Amino acid sequence: MGKKYIFYTSIFTLFFVTELNAQASFANNFNSTIPQETLVEKDLPEEPEEVLSEIEIMILKEIGKALSYEERKSTIFSLISEAKTYIGTPYVYGGTTRRGIDCSAFMQSVFKANEIDLPRVSRNQALVGDQIEYQDIEPGDMIFFSNSPNARISHVGMVVEVTADDIRFIHAGSSTGVTISPLSMAYWKKRFRYAKRVFGEKPEEIISKNSGLTLNKS
Repeated sequence: MGKKYIFYTSIFTLFFVTELNAQASFANNFNSTIPQETLVEKDLPEEPEEVLSEIEIMILKEIGKALSYEERKSTIFSLISEAKTYIGTPYVYGGTTRRGIDCSAFMQSVFKANEIDLPRVSRNQALVGDQIEYQDIEPGDMIFFSNSPNARISHVGMVVEVTADDIRFIHAGSSTGVTISPLSMAYWKKRFRYAKRVFGEKPEEIISKNSGLTLNKS
């Protein structure tokens, strides 16, 4: 009886240890596929130039008249769903495709898939819509960053979740590629400037209310 007990105990122990090792290996492999934040303090990369006309700037500033969350909910869901399909896409300066993309091209592509046109670079995207107070930030809002309070905007992301403790946003980080980050992280908290809400009137509707305006599509 004693020998059988020792035998079965040994078999069980061997199986248990093997299972633990397999689970640990799976966890390591799974976690290795998730882009991880780096804590190295470095400046956000500058973006390519993009010059807008005065009319285009005026239109961008007019877009975004506040709508209720219920009115925006279906579009917000689509925006976030589309954005998450890019997770793991590598960051490439000036990149505009799923093979490699930068922060503003990522936002432009996500919004374009939902029939919302944005400028190409983050400092011009920051002209769009209504500025939102920090305590009023909701999923779907765009958030903007710069290297210092007086520096021009050089990074953008979109809020995907708001909890009592934090705000999580999706973005194309230069060291992580497309990933989801907490705004409470020291690196991002230091560089956060403001949030904007990109919903409301379309450019053609704004033009129709301002006789004599034309939008250069070239």
